Amino acid sequence: MGRRAFRRCVGALLIILSLVVASFPTNEARAEETKSVATDFQLDGTTLIKYTGTATTVSVPDSVKVIGEEAFADNTYMTSIKLPANLEKISYAAFSGCNNLKTVSVPNNVTEIGTAAFANCTALASAAIGSSTKSFGIGVFTGCPELSSVTGNDRIICENGVIYDKDKTQIYEVLQNAKVKKDASSNDLVNMTSYTMPDSVVKISPYAFYGCKNIEKVTLSNALEEIPEYSFSYCNGLTELKLPYSVKRIDVKAFQYCVNLENVEIPISVTFIHDTAFDGCSKLKIVAPEGSYAANWFKKFDNSNVNIIDSEDNNNSSSGGNKDASGNVIDDPAYVAPEIEGLLSETRIVGRQAVFFIDNTKQKVVSGPGAKDVTGNSDSTEDYAEMVEQMETALQTETHGKGLSLPKFAIIGDKVAGKAFYEDKTLTEFTIPSNITSIGDFAFARSNLESVTIPSGVTHIGYGAFYHCDNLATILVPGTVTDIEPSAFDRTRMMSNWKMYGESDFLIMGDGILVAYKGSGNYVEIPEGVKQIGPQVFKDNKYITEVSIPDTVWRVCEESFSGCSALKSVGGGMSVEVIEDRAFAGCPIDTVRIVDTVRKMGIKAFDPGAAGNDSAHRTAVFSSGKLPLVSYNKTTSRLTNSSYRGDALENVNVAIVKNEDVNRLNTVLDRSESGFSGLVCLISDEPTEYFNGELKIIDCTLTAKEASSIDIPGTVYIYGKGYNFRSDQLESVMTMARSGAYYEDVEEAPTVSFTGSGEKYKLDVIKDSYVNISVKDAYKRIYGDTVPANFTTYTIYMTDAESGVRITKFGKQTYPITIELPDNMPTSNLHVICIDEYDQLEDLPFKVQELDGKLSVQFDISHTGYYGLYSFNSTAVSKYNLDVSPDTGDRIHPKWFLAVGLFALGLVMILIKGKEKAIVQA
Repeated sequence: MGRRAFRRCVGALLIILSLVVASFPTNEARAEETKSVATDFQLDGTTLIKYTGTATTVSVPDSVKVIGEEAFADNTYMTSIKLPANLEKISYAAFSGCNNLKTVSVPNNVTEIGTAAFANCTALASAAIGSSTKSFGIGVFTGCPELSSVTGNDRIICENGVIYDKDKTQIYEVLQNAKVKKDASSNDLVNMTSYTMPDSVVKISPYAFYGCKNIEKVTLSNALEEIPEYSFSYCNGLTELKLPYSVKRIDVKAFQYCVNLENVEIPISVTFIHDTAFDGCSKLKIVAPEGSYAANWFKKFDNSNVNIIDSEDNNNSSSGGNKDASGNVIDDPAYVAPEIEGLLSETRIVGRQAVFFIDNTKQKVVSGPGAKDVTGNSDSTEDYAEMVEQMETALQTETHGKGLSLPKFAIIGDKVAGKAFYEDKTLTEFTIPSNITSIGDFAFARSNLESVTIPSGVTHIGYGAFYHCDNLATILVPGTVTDIEPSAFDRTRMMSNWKMYGESDFLIMGDGILVAYKGSGNYVEIPEGVKQIGPQVFKDNKYITEVSIPDTVWRVCEESFSGCSALKSVGGGMSVEVIEDRAFAGCPIDTVRIVDTVRKMGIKAFDPGAAGNDSAHRTAVFSSGKLPLVSYNKTTSRLTNSSYRGDALENVNVAIVKNEDVNRLNTVLDRSESGFSGLVCLISDEPTEYFNGELKIIDCTLTAKEASSIDIPGTVYIYGKGYNFRSDQLESVMTMARSGAYYEDVEEAPTVSFTGSGEKYKLDVIKDSYVNISVKDAYKRIYGDTVPANFTTYTIYMTDAESGVRITKFGKQTYPITIELPDNMPTSNLHVICIDEYDQLEDLPFKVQELDGKLSVQFDISHTGYYGLYSFNSTAVSKYNLDVSPDTGDRIHPKWFLAVGLFALGLVMILIKGKEKAIVQA
């Protein structure tokens, strides 16, 4: 064989070999088969400091005796781990956030498992504790929704998902997925919804019931001494609780965000309740002996809507500092400004998501507090309190892998984004750009601003925009502002100074907006020139009996007069066009007067029943031939504000119209619009000096169920005068209504509900025909690139089944969504995203599962709106405007270098031309 032929043969073999190498599976294609290698472990003697690998099956080296703090934290690759037999300790948060870890077996030599060791391992379904384990930290398995039982030992036992010490004197933890037998004769297991604590229990650990959303009822031990820090936080299903006389104190955030907790019975034995014990419990009612510590504490409890929304949306840390068991304040760790251009805070917790804001107005560095480490399980009060604090850090700053904490911009176009400078303690002054037209919700709340000039051109100031800016003494609001939402300036120094030193009882801002009132008279005459009566201006004023509204007013904002329990007469207001949600709810107005100009009425704009009016004094009169439409504000559309929803004319029984043929379709008197439930009537005869007037019923909007529960008397009163219904007409109409002749109680369509809540909701997940432009623009704002080819978006709606109100935010609750993956959507480098109310991108944790033979993705949502899916292939890299790429985490596999090299060498062997020697014949 000649040399050329030999080279060609070798070249061909090399090319074939390169193709064989290229066909070898990579860790992306066969991720389940990857194993850890020794170089992935960073060791300090016998302590494992950090694991840096991406293997799915991890074997810790035999020499390791201690798993260090956060050694595996947030590893999203690992599905199983083998720990060495000689291991002695698992430190704080060692495996926290490993949300693909499915099983763990702690070796028998391990004596100590640290706080939050396996917290937020969302796929963990099986766990076993070694025989030597005697020290069990706080919240070891908190945030593990798939874990229903743990195999214990002689010192630490687990029964029905509850982890006790051996004598059952202490409860360490209640697993979120705790199961019990369906009944005594069955082996079928169901979620534990009711738990009776053994009377042997004298102590429960902090975070013991944290996040146990399935539990609706708990009976406490008669020997229990205190309710410790965070012990029942996020127990969404809990609706009531009775504390035994053995309990002496209720500690930091013990019942934080138990959003459905209503009735709590607290005995006189309780002598301490922390200020934050019931943070976010919007429905709370404490039953306690008069004069007791608990009764006095509840009188000061801030259950205002702004405080609830602030705590739900922002996880503010200013509602009260952490305290140790002695009541001493635990200071936040010191922090230093990071040298990152334009970064407002390293990781700010907003709506249970760690995000960072970019100040794109001046590129100034403003820092936020960082996390500090737990150094072990000490029995000292100080160290114990520190463990509790760090458990909160481990839960709140939960991350689910690189790329799941996307940056947000402080300024979006002509808007200051919601929460942009929230709780920014370094911010004492700020120049709002001149092009701004809107300031978002809580944009500057709880910051250290001292003065602010809002530029001309701004028209909207959002909910709580400057709330709790305690040092804010000067606020200049231009006349261009036409919309100021509730609590925009509450708890600022400016408001305090005005209440103390202001000359006028009326505070007017912007384009004639009445923002506040500090008078105490029975009669209120609103000044001429006021165009809007702002939100909550007169709310809960017990002195006002009569109010006069000038004809310059066109809008009465939400809750303007809500709860004014003495207000019976409202005069003037002949130019009012909009009456917003709950504007006069709880006012004992005998006859609701709707003037000609009114075009919109909010939900529960009037609710005389809440003020105690009897059935004869619940009437409304429409003076125009054109009826107003129903509307509602965004506070009404929050999930937790179910008490805000109802009819526009709530508890109004009789509505008087001008003409029999008045168009009622799609108006406040249309049954389907949640405007009114009662009798629609005409005045057929006016009253005389000796006789009542007469009413003719022209329509009934009552369902059979409503008609059976309502009592409408034969005589009702309109502007103080009596009117009777036509002979026998009332009885006939009501009989027909009770039979469903007007509106049948429609069989309930499929609905969803949240744990602990009786309300029903309709859920719609709609795949968009084209990529949603808002999601697309938000993506490009960060990555500065065209969207991936498989980019798919969805619109998610949730509607209150009873009122028809669209629900927008769920507060501290979430709902699981499952979407079948499109055919062109690989699971590698998959992302689930959504946009917030300011069109800023958010990346969500998710899990892929197989249902009915098809791949689906499941993720939890905390608000409705626009969501999306996309995936990159293994070699795709997209430009990331703010950092690097979209963080796929992939590197080029070494096999490609080898394959390309072999192929190139083979090609050279084939194409190279060498010199051939001449053949000489003899």
